[in-house]
Amino acid sequence: MTSLSEAIKGGRFAVTAEVTPPCSPDPQRIKAVASLLKGKIHGVIVEENVDGVHMSSLVSAIHLKSAGVDPVMTMLTRDANRIGLQSALLGAVSMEIGSVLVLSGHHQALTA
Repeated sequence: MTSLSEAIKGGRFAVTAEVTPPCSPDPQRIKAVASLLKGKIHGVIVEENVDGVHMSSLVSAIHLKSAGVDPVMTMLTRDANRIGLQSALLGAVSMEIGSVLVLSGHHQALTA
């Protein structure tokens, strides 16, 4: 059970932060965020390709988890078919990512 789910189930106020993954394969920015927030919040929401291509939410969540922070992996249904979404969820479960936020995302025609 994640600290976020424990706070929610316990009826306590839950504090989260949100991070945009880097546009490169370098995880140092994600690890820096983790070191700043570790022990101070219940979870970090990892955005998924909000304004273009970034490191995947799943990989970023894995970096956060390995740094001791509970990630909330975001999945956009706009960018994947059902098989791709199921595949990402299986990966999240296999890496013990316990929180997932699924959103439709903004349609590409509206983000120009």
